[in-house]
Amino acid sequence: MGSLIIGCTSTAEETSKEKIKYVKIETVADQNMKSDITFNSQVKEKTEVVLSFRIGGPVQKIRVKQGDYVKKGQIIAQVDQRDYLLQLEQTKTQYEQAKKELARYQKLYDSNKLPENTYDKMKSGVTLAKIAFENAQNQLYDTDLRAPISGYISSKFINDHTTVGPGVPVVAMIDVSTLEVTTKVPSSQLHLVQYIKKAQLDIQSLQLEHLPLEFKTISEKAGRDDLYELTFLLKDADQRIKSGMLGTTHVSFEGKNTQLSIPLSSVFDGHKETSVWVLQKGNTLKKRTVVLGKPLNDGRVEVLSGLTTNEQIVVAGVYDLIENQAVAPIQQPSKSNIGGLL
Repeated sequence: MGSLIIGCTSTAEETSKEKIKYVKIETVADQNMKSDITFNSQVKEKTEVVLSFRIGGPVQKIRVKQGDYVKKGQIIAQVDQRDYLLQLEQTKTQYEQAKKELARYQKLYDSNKLPENTYDKMKSGVTLAKIAFENAQNQLYDTDLRAPISGYISSKFINDHTTVGPGVPVVAMIDVSTLEVTTKVPSSQLHLVQYIKKAQLDIQSLQLEHLPLEFKTISEKAGRDDLYELTFLLKDADQRIKSGMLGTTHVSFEGKNTQLSIPLSSVFDGHKETSVWVLQKGNTLKKRTVVLGKPLNDGRVEVLSGLTTNEQIVVAGVYDLIENQAVAPIQQPSKSNIGGLL
């Protein structure tokens, strides 16, 4: 009888062990992210400026051609100054005459021999003559078209001896002191932008490497290709680098993301809701409803609600488990970067 009891007890223990299932688990935690991604990119001019005269007249000489490099303040073209020199001389004479007349009438006014309204008209005449003279000076100055920035002449719209009016385009130039470098990323990588630590550009055609970039902005809307445009600044650029050149941008991401993420393999659907298995004290399972965000890289997805840090979830074989099932956990190494980019 004793041996029978012992045999039954042994069988019960083996049956109990068979009910315990080994499962892979992962501890939910903030994600420490450190990663490098390489993007194809293109160089663009930061600024293109279309230059035009503020005054009109026949253009005597255009001193540049397409592709020329010009410095800020350099004269690019000039309108015939003849009429503007005459205007300057005329307004100068009128201004000087008005000042002399005011000086004569000043003595009469001081001795109360001149009505005040007459004196005021004389002063107004001097003011108007001064304004006309200064305007003539400005117009003469504006007969020279000067470069507002240093850069290259990208387009030339007119030829010598063409008569132009104010605002008619003469040339266009691009600012190459700071170029823009653009690349495109999918929506699944937008969350990485806030973790950009540094970026560098390689231009293979010029054998240039590790050119430092400064992150500028990201487009608010996706393009027709459903990609978003990232823009970086390339300052003090090598003059060999031209707009339109192709390159490779290496971006380093580093930081701590408080947005939780879990493997897609841990998620299952049940009764019109998305759930995961959470490991309870005593190594039993409890189904938990979660709200998911956008998918990340390497088979992970954001968790908007339903889980907190340090909770443990099953990450494999979730459809073979049941509520309150006893399990033996096998710890799954936690991810060390957002979206599993490493």
